[in-house]
Amino acid sequence: MYNSDTNNYNQYGDQHPPQDRKGLAIASMILGILSLVFMCAPGLNILLSTLAIIFGGVSLKSSGRGMAIAGLVTGLVALAIILLFFLLFAAEITSSPFYEFESNNYY
Repeated sequence: MYNSDTNNYNQYGDQHPPQDRKGLAIASMILGILSLVFMCAPGLNILLSTLAIIFGGVSLKSSGRGMAIAGLVTGLVALAIILLFFLLFAAEITSSPFYEFESNNYY
């Protein structure tokens, strides 16, 4: 009934291995690289980079720490580039001579 072994056993003798999030680190790195590859598809880019950032943050304490950091950095870079693109695009549209914004049309 009592197990004197100090490994990861519960009272029934089942072993519970320690959790390693190396799979999330690999997924983070792959998603980060894909978010840079699919820069021309903004919706997909934002989804992939957001997932890479989340998975990289969760898996920082795993044995695949380098891959988690790579996924985190590539996800942040891809997200920053696409947000910068959107800001520049919005600034270009609003400074266009064809853009007319009249807020007092309805009296």
